[in-house]
Amino acid sequence: MKIQRWSQRFILPNLGLTSRAFVYLALLALPVFAQDVPEVLRPPKGAQLALVVFEDFQCPQCARVAPLLIQAARSYKIPLVQHDFPLPTHKWSFEAAVLARYFDTHSKETGNSFRDSVFEHQLEINPRNLRGFAEKFAAEHKIGLPFAVDPDGKLAGLVKADRELGDGLHLVHTPTIYVVSNKSAGKPYVEVTDTNQLYVLIDAMKSAPADNPAKVPVAQSRRDLGNEEIRQEIQKIRQGPHNAMPPTQKSKMALRGQSGMRVENGTKYTVTVFLSGPATQKLKIPPKSTRGMRILPGKYEVAARVSYPPAIPYYNELEYPPNTQTLQHFFITTKQR
Repeated sequence: MKIQRWSQRFILPNLGLTSRAFVYLALLALPVFAQDVPEVLRPPKGAQLALVVFEDFQCPQCARVAPLLIQAARSYKIPLVQHDFPLPTHKWSFEAAVLARYFDTHSKETGNSFRDSVFEHQLEINPRNLRGFAEKFAAEHKIGLPFAVDPDGKLAGLVKADRELGDGLHLVHTPTIYVVSNKSAGKPYVEVTDTNQLYVLIDAMKSAPADNPAKVPVAQSRRDLGNEEIRQEIQKIRQGPHNAMPPTQKSKMALRGQSGMRVENGTKYTVTVFLSGPATQKLKIPPKSTRGMRILPGKYEVAARVSYPPAIPYYNELEYPPNTQTLQHFFITTKQR
């Protein structure tokens, strides 16, 4: 994961995104020239595309999407450019950002590791124990943590400069995520307002012609089509006869801020589980076997079918907390005659 820092101030309004069965990206609403694009909405030198995010360490949604952004950057081999945007209402996020900058001075990898750890343990951190959390992290990485990590205020100045960048873009929420490109024509960036569309937007930005400032039609990807099919299947189950999902057993685990889902299939048939929420997923479990996966934490619609026609499907709204493994065991319930 590549981290870039910026120190200029720019002004630009937020952009929106509308998705349909076919996603049409309005890459240009009004003429935008290369010199009009803020440098913060450009990829680092040498990169064609990048993900840019303004985040706050105390923001729950920032913690949820952080693993998704890291995975997308790795999958597409593009930089992830992170900017601090600590919100005034959050009591310890600014100090955490300063601490992250301190660990940056040892290495970017160490700074990024601290950021990941803060998001992973976000619910456990408060203003009273943040310093102790940082001391433990420093000890684990064999780094000294001085009593005054920023005696001359330079690290705080870097955090404030990032905040000013966000203010210049008129940001009002975190995380604010952009897919940005080095194209010289058309609109070279788009805001990601639905993380389910992140991969679609990256694909669209990659395929958009550099010399065509008109709307660029992007056929819906297999991933997006699959997501829509999953949502339709959940709706069908929800609106018909269904049982509640089997009871869950939860256990705390170190999952880097993500949530774990594990399903035991005690039947002689295949069980298919559908999830729709912060992410959209489908999981097939063969007979008499167990399967698992990691998902973004949050509230999901969850439905399941057993490949035995008389069996009643399952549906519930379930919460999957961060750093928690959720176990469910399936069995057969037949329709009442």
